[in-house]
Amino acid sequence: MSKLRTTAIAAIGMLALAGCSSSEPDSEATVQPDTAPSISVPDTTGEDAVQVQVNPGSLESGEVVRVSAFGGDFDTENITCNEEVKGADLRVSGSGQDQSLTVPLPGPGVYQLTLSAPGYNSDCDSDNARTTAKTTPKIFVDGNLKADGETTYTRTRGKAFDASVILTDGVPKLRPLPVKLNVLGPYSTEPELRASSCDEGKTVSSQNLQWNGEKRTGTGTPYDTTTITIDDVPGLYLVTASLQETEQNYSAATQCDNYQSVMKVELKGK
Repeated sequence: MSKLRTTAIAAIGMLALAGCSSSEPDSEATVQPDTAPSISVPDTTGEDAVQVQVNPGSLESGEVVRVSAFGGDFDTENITCNEEVKGADLRVSGSGQDQSLTVPLPGPGVYQLTLSAPGYNSDCDSDNARTTAKTTPKIFVDGNLKADGETTYTRTRGKAFDASVILTDGVPKLRPLPVKLNVLGPYSTEPELRASSCDEGKTVSSQNLQWNGEKRTGTGTPYDTTTITIDDVPGLYLVTASLQETEQNYSAATQCDNYQSVMKVELKGK
């Protein structure tokens, strides 16, 4: 047998072996590992509910998962996932398909969310599944708590007067709360005052109040009183207030289109 023929036969044999090798399935490439389900929540939410994003992973369509909330106060060090405070069920619409679920909450506080499914329970310490439920209070400034409706108070230039800061609707329990008061003006007429929309460029003075709300109105609404002095020229002024955001509440401000939430002052000369 010639050397050329021997080489040709060897080449044919190698091609045959290569063909056999490529026809065998690659077990590592075709087998997909199971993917665990997961959840995520926003860092903060309202005090009544939280929107949870659920990825069911490899769970099949039709399976039901449970999303549970634990915690409920502002002690982030001692949240345990032993006793669910609220929860909701979700039916999986398809493997790997993100779904949204609203889980109710009993009130403000820090919550840890977990997911349970057939054969799976998520951990109790995931940062992606922890949220802080904050209140959204309303804030008002008043010069006479016994008077109802929109009022313009007459005050004397350079003489101190009291302004009451009132909080309603979801008043945080942890106090004191940081409140800032601005005095805006002067305005020559009521239409000019209303048209200004509480422009902070008209601020003539500011002061901070550590609001405790230890006093109560006749209806039980908490308030605090501070002293204000306007040394500027006579005219119309607005006293506005804003509650800063804290770990337990969103920010709030008096509304300039609601003149019962700000304090209007007509300043007279001495």
